[in-house]
Amino acid sequence: MTAIIDNWWRDQYKQPPSVSITTNTMEIAQKFCEQGLGYMIAPEMMIPKDSRLTIQPIQTENGENIMWPTRLVYKQQTTDLNLVQKFVEHIKKL
Repeated sequence: MTAIIDNWWRDQYKQPPSVSITTNTMEIAQKFCEQGLGYMIAPEMMIPKDSRLTIQPIQTENGENIMWPTRLVYKQQTTDLNLVQKFVEHIKKL
């Protein structure tokens, strides 16, 4: 995923990103962004619906949204639980 984002950045901008702070916690990155302290590149589904952030898809030079594969790993027997089964079905529909 890092290579996808790095390639996208090089296609869009002439200068490398100016990075002073990095975090691997979505909540902290979101709080920084809400306070005007930068930007974040994250899956849209991870941003709360009531967020004050502006969401913009990252796109290739010809305007196609950049997508990458996502995996859902689970034990088959956990789908015996109705809640888990519903969640797996929901994710498969996406």
